[in-house]
Amino acid sequence: MVICGVDIKSKTANLVLVSRDDDVNVHVKSTTKKLELNDDRDTGALVTLKAAIEAFALKHNVEEFVIKSRQSSGQMAASGVTFKIETLFQLSGTSVEFVSPQTLLKFSKTNEGGVPSSLAKYQEEAFRAAAWRISGK
Repeated sequence: MVICGVDIKSKTANLVLVSRDDDVNVHVKSTTKKLELNDDRDTGALVTLKAAIEAFALKHNVEEFVIKSRQSSGQMAASGVTFKIETLFQLSGTSVEFVSPQTLLKFSKTNEGGVPSSLAKYQEEAFRAAAWRISGK
């Protein structure tokens, strides 16, 4: 089973693949670490990003995308572009689940919530999202 954690920031979806081996979360290395939506008003860019998400899922046998939720209203609300990106993941044909930042914070305090040193800082929340899901939490 391969789960892809997704942390969407601005116009970028940060991706991390995780599998489970002997009850341990394993980072599955991939050359694709980010997918970007260059112009959210260009239909061609939206179609291209959706195709890239679908190709990524197919290439890596992704069973599910787990997306870290973002605030939709209030002073700290995420931009509309991030929700367009989220929708493209939902339309990709691969199952999508959402996890709240509060749940990931709690999970990060467990042994299973630790982040491998092989990951860049910007990939940590995406890893935790996938690790949370694959751990069955």
